[in-house]
This record gives sequence, C-alpha cells and structure tokens, in this order.
Amino acid sequence: MKNVRILQESEVLSFSGQVFLVLDTRSKDMSGGVTDTNEVRLFVGAPIQYQSEHDCLRAVVDALTTAGKWAYCFANFHACGRQIDLAVLTENTTLVIEAKGYRLPLQGDKNGMWVQRGPYGERKIGNAYQQALDAKNALRDAIQRHCHISGYPHAAVISTPTIPDGSTLTPGDFKVTVGCLTDIVRLLAAPTELCLTADACEHLAKQLNLDRAITLDAALSQDIFAAQNACNAYLCAFNEFHAPVAAKLVDDSYKYDAHEIDASQVRSMLGMGTQGLLIHGPAGCGKSLLTASCAIACIATDSVPILVSAKDFEGEFLRLIDREAVLLNARSANRLIAISRSLGKRIMLFLDGYNECRDDLKINLTRILKVFSRRYNAGIVISSQQNLARNDLLSLRTVEVARPTEALKAAIAVISAHEDRSGSVRRLLGAVNSGLEASLVGQVGAFLTVGASRFALFDMYARRKLGVAAAQGIRVLSDVAATLVERTCFSLSVREFDRLCDAEQLDDKARQHLTRSRLLQMRGDRISFAHELFFAAFTAEAVIRSADGNLDHILAALASPRFFLSKVFIFGAVEDDRMLYAVLDRTADYDLLAACANGECGLAAQSTARQMIDRAMQDTLAEAAGLRFQIVGEGWNSVSIDGESLRPRLKETFDRLLPAIGQQLLNGKYLDLAMAACGKLDESIATFSAGFAEEPKAKRVKLQTEVFHSAYVMDRKAAISQLVYAIHSGILGFRREAGASFDSALEDAWSRAESPGQYYFLLGLTRCTSSDKMPAPVIVRLLKNLWAYPYHFQLEVIDCAGYAQRSEEPHRTDVIDALQALLGKLGPVVNSFLFHALDAFGALNDDKQNHIPTIQHEINNALTTEGSDGEEAAWALYCRQFDHPFDTAYWEEIQGLDEARQKALFAKACRGAEAPHVSFMGILIRRLAEFNDPQLGPTIARWTHLPDKRSVMPQDAIQAFVEAHQALGRLDVELPQSRGELESAVDIALLACGELEYWSCRQLIDTAQRSRGIDIAHGTLLDYACSASAGALLLTTSRYFADDGNRVSLVQRYPELSVAICRVALTRRDEQVSYFAHERPGTTESIGRFAIQVLAEVGDISDLQLLRGLCDLESYGTSALRAIEKIEERMSYRPT
Repeated sequence: MKNVRILQESEVLSFSGQVFLVLDTRSKDMSGGVTDTNEVRLFVGAPIQYQSEHDCLRAVVDALTTAGKWAYCFANFHACGRQIDLAVLTENTTLVIEAKGYRLPLQGDKNGMWVQRGPYGERKIGNAYQQALDAKNALRDAIQRHCHISGYPHAAVISTPTIPDGSTLTPGDFKVTVGCLTDIVRLLAAPTELCLTADACEHLAKQLNLDRAITLDAALSQDIFAAQNACNAYLCAFNEFHAPVAAKLVDDSYKYDAHEIDASQVRSMLGMGTQGLLIHGPAGCGKSLLTASCAIACIATDSVPILVSAKDFEGEFLRLIDREAVLLNARSANRLIAISRSLGKRIMLFLDGYNECRDDLKINLTRILKVFSRRYNAGIVISSQQNLARNDLLSLRTVEVARPTEALKAAIAVISAHEDRSGSVRRLLGAVNSGLEASLVGQVGAFLTVGASRFALFDMYARRKLGVAAAQGIRVLSDVAATLVERTCFSLSVREFDRLCDAEQLDDKARQHLTRSRLLQMRGDRISFAHELFFAAFTAEAVIRSADGNLDHILAALASPRFFLSKVFIFGAVEDDRMLYAVLDRTADYDLLAACANGECGLAAQSTARQMIDRAMQDTLAEAAGLRFQIVGEGWNSVSIDGESLRPRLKETFDRLLPAIGQQLLNGKYLDLAMAACGKLDESIATFSAGFAEEPKAKRVKLQTEVFHSAYVMDRKAAISQLVYAIHSGILGFRREAGASFDSALEDAWSRAESPGQYYFLLGLTRCTSSDKMPAPVIVRLLKNLWAYPYHFQLEVIDCAGYAQRSEEPHRTDVIDALQALLGKLGPVVNSFLFHALDAFGALNDDKQNHIPTIQHEINNALTTEGSDGEEAAWALYCRQFDHPFDTAYWEEIQGLDEARQKALFAKACRGAEAPHVSFMGILIRRLAEFNDPQLGPTIARWTHLPDKRSVMPQDAIQAFVEAHQALGRLDVELPQSRGELESAVDIALLACGELEYWSCRQLIDTAQRSRGIDIAHGTLLDYACSASAGALLLTTSRYFADDGNRVSLVQRYPELSVAICRVALTRRDEQVSYFAHERPGTTESIGRFAIQVLAEVGDISDLQLLRGLCDLESYGTSALRAIEKIEERMSYRPT
C-alpha cells in the first residue's frame, strides 16, 4: 500500500498477551518531521470469511486513507452477544456496517422478513435493516459499559457491489441507511453525536479483546486468498475446455417473450440477474453451443459456471457435478460451491440436453434442480428439445431456438460466394434442415457433385472420417443400422458389435478408424449412433444394399413406419434414374414429394418433382377457368361447385403434391399461377352471380357470401379451393420457413392483385412473411370498401389488418382510421374482430380507461343483485376477463377486488353459468377451490355431473368435470349421490376417472376410507378397460399434456393402473370408444396412440413386444418406435 509504515517495535502496544499493530501512513519532509497524519488502525475479532465483508473493509480503508484523518476499524467481532461485521470510529462519526453479498433480487422493508427471488420461487431471509439496527445498539451498549456517552452510532446495510436489479428495498431512515459500496464515502462524512477519542477507541478494542492487523491484507482471511486461487484455477480450466465449443456458436436470432434477441442479449440476461433460463428448440440447431457460450460469458459477471450433461444423470446429482468439477481442477463440487460462496460469487448451473435424461429420472432431476437453486441461490440454465417434467417447480424464462435460416446455415458452413462460384454448395445448404447438417456441408460440401442429396452429404462425411477404412466401415455401420431396425431397438451391446465387426472381417486398423470417426458412441456397454441423423443415413444404406435394385423392396421400405425418419435418406440414396422415376410416379407420400421438390433427395428427384408440380398447377389453372356453381339448398352451404366441372384425376395428384406446392409458394414460386387460378375462379363466381342480378339485395348479398364460402372456405373440391383453404387453415404444415425470395415475390403479387379471391389468397400467405413491408395501402383500400365483400373475406381482411401495426406512418394511422370507421356497421361478429384488431394497435387504451367506471358499476351490480339475475350477471362479468374488447381492464379490476368480494363474485358466477356455455368454467372452479372454503362445495358440486355428450366444447366440459372433482376433494366435501345417468360403459369409465381425481385430492380423511374409494374406482376402470377406460383416461389427461406438465395427471399418479388399462386397449384397439357422441373420425386411432404414449412414459421392458407388433401399422408405427426408444432409455435396457 502506498505510504504505509509498519510501526517500530517500541510503538507496538500489548494487551492481554495479544499484539496490536497500527497501519500508519505519514508523509515526511526531508528533515524527517511529520507534516500530516493519516492513521487507520484495523482490529479483527475473527478471520473475515465472506467477500462482502472483504469488499466493505477495502472500501472503508480507501475512503479513510483519502480523507487523511485518524480512524479505527473493528471487523467481524462480537459485542454484547451480537456479531458485528464492521464498525468505523473517527473523530466525527461512529458507523456500524452490516455487509451483504446479495446476488438475487429481493424485497424488504423495515419490518418483517425480507424475501429473495430465485429460480426456485421465493424464500424468506433475515431482515438486514433490523440486523444493522441491533448491531448498532449492541455496540452502543458495549461502549456504555466502559464510559458515559450520549447519542447513538449510525448504521448501514451495504450490499456489495450493488443492490441486485429488480430489488425493492427500503432506503432506510435516520437510524439505518440501506445502500451499496458507492454510499460509503457519504456515510463516513456524516457526523454522529456519539464520538470517541482515539484513546477511548484503543481502550474499547482492548475490552473487546480484538486483534490488531499489521496490514489490510493481514486483516483479511488467508482462506479467502486460498479460495480465490482455487476458484481461478477452476475457471481457467473451465474456460480452456468449454471456450472452443462456445466459439463455434454462429450468432442467430432467438425468440424471447414475442421478441427477437441475439446471442449477446441471451448472455446479458444472465449477467443482469435472470434467475433461470430454458433454451428450447429442435435437435441439431445450436442449443448446446448457446448454452456453452452463456456459461463462458457468465464468468465475466463474477459467477462460477458448472456445466453438466443430463444424459449422464443416473439419479445421484452430487456424483454428476462432482465428476465434472474434479475434471476441471476442483477438489470436489462441494468444495467448489463453498469457496465460490465465500468469495461472493454466484453459482450458475448449466444443464445441457434435459431431453436426453432417462424419462423415469426427469421429475427427480427437476426437483433436484429446484433444491440446488434454493440451497445455493444458484442460477439455472437448461437446454432441451422438450418441456421440463413438472416445470412448475422452476421459474424459468424461455428462449426459443429455431431451425437455422439460409443465412445462418451458410455462416455455419463458412461458405463464401467466392469459394462456391458454381453455387452447388449453397444449393445443398438449401436442402438441409439443421445446424449439424450445415456444419457437414461446410466440411465436405466441396467434395460433392452438383445437386447431391442429404444422404450423399452424410455418406461423404463418413467416408472422409473413415479414410482408408471407408468401404469396410460403411459396411459395418449399415449392418448396425439394419440390426437395430430389424430388432426395433436403438443400441447394441459391445459384444454384439464385436460380432458384427468380426462377421465383416473388420481388421484392427479399420476398427480404430471406425472408433476415431465418432460416428458411433458408447455409453456403458451399449453402442449407438452418435446422432439420429447418422442412424437414418446408414439405415438408408442398409435398405439400398438389401433391395439390390428391387423396386417393390424400396417402395415397401418407404411405406413402412419403421423407416419414417429414414425415407428421405432412402430415396436420396437411389441413384438409378429409372427406379427414381418409378418411385415418384407410384408414391403417395406427400412429405417425400415435398422433400424432393426442395432438393433434399438430389437434383434428379428435385427436377422430376417440380415438373409434377408444374403440370399440377397448369391443370389447376385450367380447372379453375371451367368451374361452375349450383344451388343445392337453403341456408348455409346452399351453393356448391358443380361436380361435372371438376377434373377428377387432378384431385388425386393435387392431394399428394399439396405440401410440396405450399413449400414452393414459400420459396416465392408459383404465385403467378395460383393468382391466375384465383382470378379465373373469381370470373366463374361473377358469372354465377350475374344470374341473380334481378334478385332483392338481401338475397344477392347472401348468395355472394355463399358462393365465396363454397369456392374458397369449405367446399375444397377444386384444386385451387383446396390450396387456398390449406393456406388459411394452417393445415399445410410447411416443412421450413419462407425462402429468401418470398417477401419480394409476395410484394410483387400484392401489386398485381385485382379480384377478391386473389386478395384472399394473398392475405393467407402474408401471415408467413417476416417483412415489415405490409401492404398497408391495399389493406386500407379494402377496409374502406369492406361492406361490398363476402363475410369470410371481411373477417380475413380485418384479421390481417392487425399485422399492419408494423407498418410505417402514415399507413399505420390510416389502417386505424379505416378500422374505427367500420365500427357498428357490419354486425356484432365483425364488430368483435374490429375491436381485437384495434386493440393490437393499442388504439383502445383510452377507451379501456374510460370503461373502468362501467366495469366497477357492473361488479357492484352483480354483487348486490340477488337471485338468478345477479348470478347470470356475475358469470357474464367473469367471462369478460377473457372474451371482451376490454378484457384486460376487466381482469385487472376483478383481480384487484379484496378476497371476500372476489369469492362472492366467483361463487355467483359459478351458479350463474349453464351448459353448454362452459368455456372458462374449469379456471373458475379451480379459483374457487383456492379459497379453501368448504361452504363453496354445493356451488361446485353440480359440475361433477357427467358432461353433455353433444357438447360443442367437449374439452372445456371435461375440464370443468375434472376440476370440480378435484375441488370437492381438496375442500373435503362429499361427492353428490347422483352424478348422471349411467347408460353405457363410457359413462361408468368417465365417472370412475372423476372419482380417482376426487379421492386423490381428498387428503383430510381416514386413510382406509380414501383407499377404499380409490380401489373401487381402480376396479371399475379395469373392468371396462376392453372398451372405454383408455378413452376416459385420454379425455381427463389430455388437458395436462396441453398444460406442459405443470400439474399431475392420473397417468402420473396411478402409473400401474394406467399401464394395465393401456395394455388391454392396445390388444383390443378396434373396440375402443370415446365419451362424446360427435367425436371426429379417427378417435379409435387417437385412443390407441394415447395408449402407446402412456406405455412410453410409464411402461417397462415387458411392453416392448406389444409395441413391436405395432411398428408396421400405418396408424401406430411411428408412435410405437418412439415409445420403444423411450422405454429403452428409461429402463437402461437394450436387447441383445
């Protein structure tokens, strides 16, 4: 330290055998005289263990040295039974400091416990204001014992280095100040009434039995320095290992809370105190790289990262993080955490690949993460392809990682226009779907011929990795893939792998090449492909080898669910043009045709597929020109396309090409032909409408709506009708995002549009654009003449107008004005659409505020009106929170009511609701149960009755049914004696599911009585497992799946019962029925797939044989394969 003098031996004072040294800084002139005195004397009661006290002491010493006055600092000592972090005594002030190293946001006032927020939720911690107040009073009492004084010290809570963002803390008062390090200079300058002389300070130190420190560093614990060195060694090793991986991340945009952010913003979220983050997205798209990048970045924010892989979690979390810590120079994970906390550093846990954790361990892993986060105030970052099991346990913000764009794929591949003058590599990049494949393109794309397939990409990569052992290695890899497919499993034992290698006479050198290639991975004694795409590629190689030129063999493989993930690779591996053309001519697989058109199966397949699309679009145009309409009845659907004017063979061709056509539209192709077909269809509509020119206006308007509805909305007999409907309904299922030329092609199409059908077609496509250049002037023109267009066209224009909020001024204001001008002119339904569109622009904010007094009056009216009128008013009021132009205002006012008024309003609403209008009823019942008032039981009980089988909202009806049973159980209220007529097996099974929900939630009764109730429901469901029980489980469980696993379903609560039911259901698939009479076609298949899903989640190895028997069935094959893979992963079982 500058100007620090250690006192000579004669200057050393001794009390009670303890040595007290003085820090003395004196500036001397050349004659040796002291011109200025600046002595800061340090005393400690015990070694300083925490970084926050360390930082406070340094800041205080720096401030005192600068001030140039004598001072005494007492650190980490006890006085009158109270531990005190730091006391500073000068000639003008006495200050007591309570040092804190908060890293998470917190909330606190002068009274009561303080609350800290983390990924685990909230927890209560000590009130630092009160701690500082107690400390200053204890110091005063200690001083008072030895000398008469007046006044009190001042006190401060100092958070180092600052108070965490997002905190809400009291600033303190004249007794205690709450602040951070930057406040220390001001606090030391503030005088207090209680002041001691230097001699009194010396005497006080003696009475408190404090040790004097020679230097500032000597005052600080040596353990801290040892901890700092150990921590730095770990961080250096962490950076050395993970930084190269993080450096591979190519910056991309990610979705977060409806916003787009880049990687630096994701990293900065952690630096700004975000407690938890879920990095979510599909396989091979950079989640692991982003996770590693965030882990490296957090080191600069004074955090200590721990990065582990979920696939290595086997039930013991400490062993998992211990293994990682030891590999990076730490003694143990516990030691690393302990030293990090002593240094005031935040622990950041990064868990990569949550979806790769065994299914039976996932809930336990989530619980462990919560406990870890809570115990150590640790941040949590998780990457996963799926949502977390019981994700309600952790408070995580979600960053969505999408499939790579064309620009990102080029950046990943590190391909420049100069290096790829022929454009062949970029064409290949356009065909691949993931970051993994883009990386392969960068490594081996230059070695491939123009127009290579995705299969050729993986084959070339394998050959380059295998080197001189390529031929032998690929033969073994295809044998491994063939064996896995044949046995319907996903890995082999090392023993089986050795036998395969021996059968292929793979020598030791080739075996070494294969091992080093990392195309396979070993976990324990099991060997599997390193990535599912490598499995798919070598499965394709195995199929081609076994087919030996047999067309039927290839077609059978392409049609088999066993090869669903490999079919694009299989077709890409076909190099005989004759076979290629024959397969394309005979296949009805629309996914395969779309992949071909996109270039995934090679140039020849792409050219052929696009020729097929060209012919289909030309035929579509010709068909549209000759379409005729006819009146077929009254009311809705009274107009239909005349079947004689259709081209029957076109429909079959168009059906299988529809996804491929849709994807090509997103690539900016065929818009001109589609627009022309819409124009021809509009001419046919005009011809039909001209025949009714003399009819009354009301009839003409009705017919105008009906013919448009038939042509573009519902009929779907003509090819152009089918295409437009698919675009608007969202069923097209685009394989990838819009291409680079889509926005410009769409903008050009808007400039040429003239007829309603053309506008309607473009309105649907406009939802797919990322461009801010919305056709706002066209939208305004359409809005101003909206009255002249058909009903469905009106709704679509209004809906699309909401997207124009991104437009620049004055277009944005023009759209708002046009929307407002239509209010009240086109009927109540259109009016509601107008309100929602205006709300998207924020144009209703003033109206919402003005409507608040009306809402308050409605609330008072509903609460004070007795009888059915008040109850119906309360229900209507409750629904307006979710379905009203001012729904947010209704929500805020109702949620702002005190508990008593809220409970009364909700109870009335529950009594006022009547079937079939049951939307939001499940939410209401759940909210009523939260009041924990058994007197609400009779109000809820009527919703435990069986729902109407003809309900127009079956899922809402089931939700109300289940919530009512759970609510009565939690409230400890008896179920009604009768809950509906038991007319069939589905009635009995559904009631039994309700009873299981009820008894599961009724925890306040005798265990034996509860067990009897559960056993009766169990028995009932097993009795009807042959037909109705699986369907009942599906109905009562699907809402939980939709809720992202936030709540426990019957399947999770009763896994053995669920598995038993689903095993029976799968053996008697054709007998399965559902509760609702109007279920759509395919319900039996839906129940079967649900049963497979249950076995995947909670089944065991005994279910594998049953599932294997389903693998070749079109309806169930893909689901069964996924289930087998899950069970194998979960049970750590691999057949040999």
